[in-house]
Amino acid sequence: MAIEIKNLTHWYLDQPTAALQSISLTIPDHEITAIVGKTGSGKSTLIKHLNGLLQPTTGEIEIVGQRLTQRSSARDLQRVRQQVGMVFQNPAQQLFAKTVLDDVMAGPVALGMERDQAQQRAQTALQLVHFPVRLQSQDPVLLSGGQQRRAAIAGVLALEPQVVIFDEPTAGLDAQGQRELLHLLRDLQSTGRTIIMVTHEMDLVAQLASHVVVLANGQLAFAGAPRTLFQSEPELVQSTNLVPPESLQVVQTLAPTTPRSELPLIETELQRWLLRYLGRDDDHGSTSG
Repeated sequence: MAIEIKNLTHWYLDQPTAALQSISLTIPDHEITAIVGKTGSGKSTLIKHLNGLLQPTTGEIEIVGQRLTQRSSARDLQRVRQQVGMVFQNPAQQLFAKTVLDDVMAGPVALGMERDQAQQRAQTALQLVHFPVRLQSQDPVLLSGGQQRRAAIAGVLALEPQVVIFDEPTAGLDAQGQRELLHLLRDLQSTGRTIIMVTHEMDLVAQLASHVVVLANGQLAFAGAPRTLFQSEPELVQSTNLVPPESLQVVQTLAPTTPRSELPLIETELQRWLLRYLGRDDDHGSTSG
């Protein structure tokens, strides 16, 4: 079931303007959706509504079969949190046990699961994120940043949520760690989960997301395909301080008159474009010679 957000507005008591203003949008099921925008645009406020950490001032959200409003009960919010997992920007915030395995087991145990069953659930989740078996008995504080992120993700997956939200998933990762995370997110999406990610990395958006939501000053500025955003909405991209994917920037530097519909968004498209571009140069050079 798709996530439906209807006229969502949220006010913080200490703020003179609404953090979110009449947001209405659909987040497709079983796909990867990116939420982007400037700092302060409302991204964090929006995702906190999607797992019940915040409740609407006005409006409503339909998610995992549950309707959330200002009057939703604590039980309603708890049901949503069990089905909508969130991986925070700093994975260390989610790791507190003495070993990785104990940490990943903690969620299922808190739900009343027997330890043997919780351990099995945790090991399945760790296997899903390709976490090394030899490190499952390790203290999480001794792990690398990438390993901590995988452990934090496993802790969320052990609860078997339908929706997983990632807040800046590539923060603090090197190039190799970012590539591994990209593959992991694709693997998770292939299992039928709905993936939502807040990110400032437009290359990640171009490579992974089928749907992108742009927020500006607490308002919905765009919702649609990344290709439509980057190829057809250059003024919006500029006004919201989004840095276009690297492949698109390369082509605009080399051949600024290239039609926007031909601008590549990902590396494989750039490679094909460069072959055509260099081929034209060769033809031109041989003719003039």
